[in-house]
Amino acid sequence: MSRFFLSILSVACWLTAACVCAQPASVNGPTVKVGDTWMYNTLNGWTGELSYVSVNNVADIARDAIRMESRTLAGELTAKVTRTPGFNLMRIEAANFTQRATPHYPNYAFPLHVGKTWKQSVDLGNTQALGNEVKASLEGRVVGWETVTEIGRAHV
Repeated sequence: MSRFFLSILSVACWLTAACVCAQPASVNGPTVKVGDTWMYNTLNGWTGELSYVSVNNVADIARDAIRMESRTLAGELTAKVTRTPGFNLMRIEAANFTQRATPHYPNYAFPLHVGKTWKQSVDLGNTQALGNEVKASLEGRVVGWETVTEIGRAHV
């Protein structure tokens, strides 16, 4: 094999690796549409074991809210979830309780970039604990990027 060919091969491999590992400067909020579906694995916070899998489906999109349905793998409705257009949690309605976050739980503050921070006060309520509303001051920080896998594709 000639040195010229090995040099070209080395450069091609390096460029491929650079493209795969490139991190975005920032990420805008999600663009969702009615019918979009994804799954969450929920782990036990103490043991790390899988507690359950939920299948989430966008049921409706309004100017001020994204409404979703959360189901078991067998298709049983477990909760109706309302999020802001920026995908922050506002309300969860399940069979035996309703949780709310006012104005919303500050999961995200798009666009996101490494080093970004945000703070927000929030009132948290749950119908299983009437009279025990929690007022919290929450902070978020982007510390790095990770790969999220979509069936058949990976996203950084």
